[in-house]
Amino acid sequence: MANKLIGLAPMAGYSHYPMREVCRRFGADFIFSEMVSAEGIIRGDFTTYKTIPREKCILQLFVNNPETFQKAIKQLRIIPEKIDLNAGCPAKKVVKKNQGSALLNDLPLVEEILFAMNEVSSVPISVKIRLGYFQNDVFEIVEKLVKTPVKDIYIHGRTKIQGYSGEADWNSIFEVAKEFSNSGKNFFGSGDLYAPEFILDKIQNEFLKGVIVARGAIHNPFIFLQTKRLINGKKKLEIDDISKINVFLFLLKEMTNEFGERRGVIESRKYFAGYSKRMPCSSKIRNAYMKQNSFEEVKTLLKKYKAELKRINGPISLNLD
Repeated sequence: MANKLIGLAPMAGYSHYPMREVCRRFGADFIFSEMVSAEGIIRGDFTTYKTIPREKCILQLFVNNPETFQKAIKQLRIIPEKIDLNAGCPAKKVVKKNQGSALLNDLPLVEEILFAMNEVSSVPISVKIRLGYFQNDVFEIVEKLVKTPVKDIYIHGRTKIQGYSGEADWNSIFEVAKEFSNSGKNFFGSGDLYAPEFILDKIQNEFLKGVIVARGAIHNPFIFLQTKRLINGKKKLEIDDISKINVFLFLLKEMTNEFGERRGVIESRKYFAGYSKRMPCSSKIRNAYMKQNSFEEVKTLLKKYKAELKRINGPISLNLD
């Protein structure tokens, strides 16, 4: 399985700089930004500019107009590693503007955008899609995409209508990658990659260049390193609770630096629920965490919790008052 790649997928509200940095440190081969509005870049929208990555990664843009895309790329103040067209987001606020997965209903427009991207981009371009909009049309979609200048094609194994319900259809991903294996394009799969064992199972497919991990990395950034150990025939790396807390504190510090202390702590709550899963007295520590409002309060709370973790050998009734 030489040269197989495992990347962090684009996730609105999650794949911001702090999370990207943590995942990079734990072995992600490449990193997507959050999806960024091409229109927002042109307008000089402050919120949009805050989501543009300042480090080298794959910049994902969403748009429904080739000229807008070209103008946005020309206005970028940084040179990303690659530029990706979002043709997969199922969110209503994106789809209603004929962007994201809505583009799958207009493949000629997708082709036009990709050729326009290539005209002005100094870096490789790619596209992220779903199996289709209403139904599985992935063969028809990819047949068009392989004729464009994209280097990489990322496929999420659900239709737009499915959203994130049901199971991702990896057989369709495998079959379309095999069908177009001589196209010169790299194919990556996505969907339901929640554990290293799942990733190992999917990434072994000979027609995939790799996979991108989304929700599976939110609460377990170690998943990249753990999977690579399995790929190399090594024993699965088990992460102890204290190490998880230490990494979470690094994430929290980066989030407070990025968003300000108050917002950083509040935003971190959705991560802590996952990091603390299956820890001793996890429900009680999560409830206590939700009441914290500053970085120092969190540090004090988790310092006390780590001391208890070091002391015990089994289940406890933890006093956090």
